[in-house]
Amino acid sequence: MAKTAIDAARFDAYWIEPERLKVIINKAHPLYDPRIELPVDEQLVVSMMTEGFTTVITVAKDGEDIVVIDGKRRYKAACEANVRLKKLGREQIKMACVNKRADENALFGVLVTANENRVNTSEVERAKLVQRLMGFGRTEEEAGATIGLDKTKTNRLLKLLACDKKVQNAVESGKLSPSAAAKLSVLPNEKQVEKLEEILAEGPTERSSRATVQKVAKAVKNAQGDFAAVPPTKKEVKDALKQAEGDTECSVEVQDVLRWVATGQLAEGWFKKWLKGE
Repeated sequence: MAKTAIDAARFDAYWIEPERLKVIINKAHPLYDPRIELPVDEQLVVSMMTEGFTTVITVAKDGEDIVVIDGKRRYKAACEANVRLKKLGREQIKMACVNKRADENALFGVLVTANENRVNTSEVERAKLVQRLMGFGRTEEEAGATIGLDKTKTNRLLKLLACDKKVQNAVESGKLSPSAAAKLSVLPNEKQVEKLEEILAEGPTERSSRATVQKVAKAVKNAQGDFAAVPPTKKEVKDALKQAEGDTECSVEVQDVLRWVATGQLAEGWFKKWLKGE
């Protein structure tokens, strides 16, 4: 194996002392990651002192600073490893870095994707990440896709943010499923807590240690009352349209609205102009 060069495209990577890198600790910064608050991984420190730095982290320039985007746990472990190596009089390690040139939106996407692949993120924390991604201008669907969710699951996940803190804690502790919590999110906070306590007091179901979605849906319906708004079925709308068309007292505008909902047909007139904002 005399030939060591690799015939492939090269990219912007380098070795650097971990002490020259920065991590974002300002919680107001768009790229702040709460995992930076986690304690140093002792096993990772020992591994680096023994084997050196064997993986690559992602960094980006922030003014004059070189900021760690992906690899904060490894960065903290490398810093601690060097403190100990220096005391022992041994050679200190450097970190292999790839420089990512992108805007904050793309960099936060890198951060989220990397953490999603490595760390068991709670459902509430995932919802907050999706919300932050949307804050960068991504659609709900695009934000959800970053953490591997389709549009339906993303919508359900975001409903956790409308839940009372006690409901969120029940999800985090495994006492309530995210789907069940999403059902509770339509209620005022005090009602959410009231129904949560009732459901948990009943104990686990035979099929699951968590409160079932069906049980929560029933509780929500009871809390909303017998006259809670329920979207009509397609058949019900068509029946209403047929009845309206035969009623001489029913206005053309009402018929236009029903026809649009039932068939998708939009007749010329007031309703069409209203939809277009004319």
